Amino acid sequence: MSVRAGRWLLVVAAVAFLVGLAWFALVEAVAGPWAKGSTGGAVLALLGAVALSVGAVLFGRFVEARVEGPGLVIRSVRRRERVIPVDVIDEVVVVERLLLPRGRARGLPRE
Repeated sequence: MSVRAGRWLLVVAAVAFLVGLAWFALVEAVAGPWAKGSTGGAVLALLGAVALSVGAVLFGRFVEARVEGPGLVIRSVRRRERVIPVDVIDEVVVVERLLLPRGRARGLPRE
């Protein structure tokens, strides 16, 4: 998933939460407590809140990096864009779900 898609998902979840909350509050204010029309707003607000909280936790790990001009541009879903000058970077190490093998594959001769 790209950073742009992650940001859009968080925006849509936040809008769903706010619209559901406003719907629920408006129906409650007009029709009284726990009116029949307030259920849809409550469900929408609940789904938006769950999507927003889960998305904020999961999409915080998504990062895009590219070399642009004299700097390395790093974009994240939840943070603003950062530019690091390339000449100050000594080495780059990327470790993503490092899984080390526990044994040998079957059929390979022993050394």
